[in-house]
Amino acid sequence: MEAWGEVLDTALAEADLAIGLVGEDGAEENDWAAELVELLAERTPALNVRRIKADPLTQDLGAVLAIVLGSSSVTVLAGGLAAWLRRRNTVSMVLKKRDRHGATVDVTVRGRPDERIEKIVTEFLKK
Repeated sequence: MEAWGEVLDTALAEADLAIGLVGEDGAEENDWAAELVELLAERTPALNVRRIKADPLTQDLGAVLAIVLGSSSVTVLAGGLAAWLRRRNTVSMVLKKRDRHGATVDVTVRGRPDERIEKIVTEFLKK
């Protein structure tokens, strides 16, 4: 994921939250990103989500999501991310944002079927 650091930072330049999906290969990560964008669009249609490519020379749409958050979208977003992660227990999701002081903070969550994921994501997003 070290190579993704710059891509996540690029996403943060134009969004409130950057999400990177880490899997076995780029094709898998791109499939997951497409699924996640679709789920978030269904749950929170007003949420502004854009996919960003790690490598501009590839044909994929990118497995990094740049999200502009609204104040009311945090809880719905956390629920959507947790629901998606519960179905994908082999994926790691890196969430990166700026805190209230402008410092970059991140957390990595791994898909697993437990209730703590939503709480971890919600607390991170509210920092």
